[in-house]
Amino acid sequence: MHLRVLKFDEKKALIDLAFHLFNLDLDFNDKEKSFLNLYLRETMLDIEDYKPHKKSLQNTLQSLKESSFIVKKAIFLELSFLIYNDHTPTDKENKFFDLLKTEWGIDEQIYRESITQAKEISDLQKKTNEFILEQASNLS
Repeated sequence: MHLRVLKFDEKKALIDLAFHLFNLDLDFNDKEKSFLNLYLRETMLDIEDYKPHKKSLQNTLQSLKESSFIVKKAIFLELSFLIYNDHTPTDKENKFFDLLKTEWGIDEQIYRESITQAKEISDLQKKTNEFILEQASNLS
């Protein structure tokens, strides 16, 4: 699902959820800022149009209450990638994910599939980066 087809409020909620996730460890680093900017571009939101808010997680989840299960599942998958991208999730990240899972009625099979897909994407990204670096060093 392309993030551009989300409704405006769903796009804002995705950005806010990603921002919330990135701030669980109180360290909003450059890699996380890059992902947030990527989401802003992919949703066609501009940083001038929307800045993430440090509102409560419950308020953000409330804004998605009327969204379809497909939208929630797509957002869940996007957030899965962020949690499993190149690291093992912390306890806080796991609790965040458990809350989303419960709140949105994500069953265990969808949860496992999301995690598997996120790990596969992360692994593919690593292999691609390694290949590019190898090719660049061969040119030297």
